[in-house]
Amino acid sequence: MEHPSVDMNDFVAWRQLCQASIDLLKGAAHDLPSGSSRKLTEEKIRHAEDMLARADAMLAKELGMLLCDCTWPPQIMRRRQSIHYCPNCNRQLGGRSNRDEPRYNPFRDFMTS
Repeated sequence: MEHPSVDMNDFVAWRQLCQASIDLLKGAAHDLPSGSSRKLTEEKIRHAEDMLARADAMLAKELGMLLCDCTWPPQIMRRRQSIHYCPNCNRQLGGRSNRDEPRYNPFRDFMTS
């Protein structure tokens, strides 16, 4: 089920724009002279990349896209025909959305085993 106000193509365009911005920052950091300023800048860029990956996963989940928990933050699963697959571990699922997935409840799962 798709969110009525956001097109999946808009999500892809958003992600590409953000990645292009990060790539530009990396290029600028590479042009800095070696030293503590460059290391600090590179660390801040890595932190921004991590925050962007978390934001992407949150938005993807809100849009009903499937997520794979093979990494943290979760990988956004891609779709090929009716199969969803993880680009990192290649895990595959049928054509259901996150909204159809039962939520993990450790207490329920513990009590039923």
